[in-house]
Amino acid sequence: MMDRSLGGERTQSVSRVRVRPAHLDTLGRRCYRSTVQTFDTVEREALDLPETDRALLVKRLLISLEPPADESVERAWDDVIASRVQEVREGRAVGRSVEELLQEARAKYS
Repeated sequence: MMDRSLGGERTQSVSRVRVRPAHLDTLGRRCYRSTVQTFDTVEREALDLPETDRALLVKRLLISLEPPADESVERAWDDVIASRVQEVREGRAVGRSVEELLQEARAKYS
């Protein structure tokens, strides 16, 4: 997705759709002051995209809903992962097969 400036306003371009910041119309629907007029139009345009572009758009939209990552939490998880990988490499951790884990989970939660 590329950010562009159009008439001093930030816009974002996703494939063929250029969207300016939204405002609400009299019915409370989001409207866009560019080639896209309503949420329904954005939805139709998105659904017309090839599957791979729709998947990328979904990924970007979901990421946009996530709160900013806390760097200390990210570092802590990286440390845990590195420690567990080291345990496996040194033979201190015993792996289990997926089948074994699924069997155990089914027995526990069935």
